[in-house]
Amino acid sequence: MNEISPGTERDIETLDKFIIEFNLKHLPFPENPPWKTLSFVCKDGDILLGGIYGYLIMNNILKIDVLYVAEPYRNNGYGKTLLERLEVEAKNQKAYLS
Repeated sequence: MNEISPGTERDIETLDKFIIEFNLKHLPFPENPPWKTLSFVCKDGDILLGGIYGYLIMNNILKIDVLYVAEPYRNNGYGKTLLERLEVEAKNQKAYLS
């Protein structure tokens, strides 16, 4: 058996590329590419307090990649509000899985 070891960032990027290529060949996607980026940020003027982003995959699956709130602004509901806003937007676009 070949060695199994922790993956590197490059390995992860390669795996992502492989699965996207496979899915594009074998699944019927109404759009190309089969994902759409969704993102929201919370600002105080020009100061970025936090944000969230993810992808709407195949028009119905929400995949969240990042939810971040700067330390001084945590425990004030910003993260919850960002998450709820992204989920509402995904549902508005007919997502039903996350």
